[in-house]
Amino acid sequence: MPRSTSSPTKPMKSKLVGIFTCVALASSVQAALLFSDTFNYPNGNLTSVGNPPWYSHSSSGTQPIQVTNGMMQVRGLSGEDDSADFSATGYETNSGVVLYSSYTLVISNSVGLPNALGGYVSHFKNLANGSSFHARVFLSTSNYTTATAASPGNYFVGIGNGSLGNGSLAGSTAVVQWPSQLSVGTVYTVVTRCDLGNNQTSTLWINPASESDPSITATDFNDPTNQQAMASYAFRQNAGGGTNYIDNLKIGTAFTDFYAPLISSVANQSAPMNAAIGPIAFTVQDDVTPAVDLIVTNTTSNPSLIASVTFGGSGTNRDVTVTPAPGQQGSAVITIYVSDGV
Repeated sequence: MPRSTSSPTKPMKSKLVGIFTCVALASSVQAALLFSDTFNYPNGNLTSVGNPPWYSHSSSGTQPIQVTNGMMQVRGLSGEDDSADFSATGYETNSGVVLYSSYTLVISNSVGLPNALGGYVSHFKNLANGSSFHARVFLSTSNYTTATAASPGNYFVGIGNGSLGNGSLAGSTAVVQWPSQLSVGTVYTVVTRCDLGNNQTSTLWINPASESDPSITATDFNDPTNQQAMASYAFRQNAGGGTNYIDNLKIGTAFTDFYAPLISSVANQSAPMNAAIGPIAFTVQDDVTPAVDLIVTNTTSNPSLIASVTFGGSGTNRDVTVTPAPGQQGSAVITIYVSDGV
């Protein structure tokens, strides 16, 4: 979340100048993203790009995951599995940290569908070539509980945990599936939560607007072999998993990392006494709420210095004008907030 963190500037000795510091903030508490990638790279191997870089954690060099037309292509074949680190050391069990992932998923045609048992396509993992996995997202064309096949052109998505094989066998308690089928050609936002407490649980949402939206949860059953520190996010190619296109990957420590509205920074400002500042341009945006519906407000650290703060513009492009109180000089921090009303 961009913001200015400069300290208020001391007033100049001249009585003709007033100085104001503006800070732009999102209205909700929002932790910083740990990692993000929009895959805007030339077509080619995923492991040749990224910052931090993507690397192979299994079957290196055999059949790498590809970047195709600005998306990650996780193909339906047995081959290289790739990951990127979001932590140098990882987040341990019972560390109090809860990890979240978000990405868009689309299967472009029925040829790319997974098979009946399918397999997992993404997950949190430990460093390097480790095999401690959590919040594994499974795709299949069979309902694991009822063994019912998906309708033509549809598939199932689920969440699994632990190290019980690939967890995709019919009737497996390691995977909990989303109650409705997903369709090829439709872009879905897949959000997962990995709770690093004892008996680690993993939760999945499809197209959520808030953390309280409907979700499904799987439990790790306190598997002692699967309790290593989570430090990276990984994608897996599986012969039964179908060919999937991934974009807009984000990893964070709060659900609001993905859904809180964003606001651009505003630089420090100064003006002669009795002169208004602005209009100063800034932008607002949100993944869910249209920009026209976002609400901007403000507070000031020195109300006696400021006569008014007024907002203009519309949609994404907004502006602010600051008018000082007559005959006053000094400094103030004016904080600008953006809210989606939630």
